[in-house]
Amino acid sequence: TDTSVCKDWTIKPKELKKIILNSKGIDGHTWHDDFSVYPCVINGQIKQNDQTFNFEVNAGSWTYIFCPDTVIIFGNYNKQDEKYFLSNAWDGN
Repeated sequence: TDTSVCKDWTIKPKELKKIILNSKGIDGHTWHDDFSVYPCVINGQIKQNDQTFNFEVNAGSWTYIFCPDTVIIFGNYNKQDEKYFLSNAWDGN
């Protein structure tokens, strides 16, 4: 809410699962080099094997999943998901 760039950005809850499943694990260097960082985020929780994890989807087409002792970063390179983000992953072109 602190910037106008986020004003109209949203992702419907039913789309979040698809976006996360379409993403792939990335390291910090890839995150830094390939993705933009926005103040626009969607927070939620996912459940896997009876464990609940917090997540944060950023408008720059990446996701953090918070585990008890670490944070896993996922980047979305899926062309079909580009419509959900304010910017997309750099693909080398």
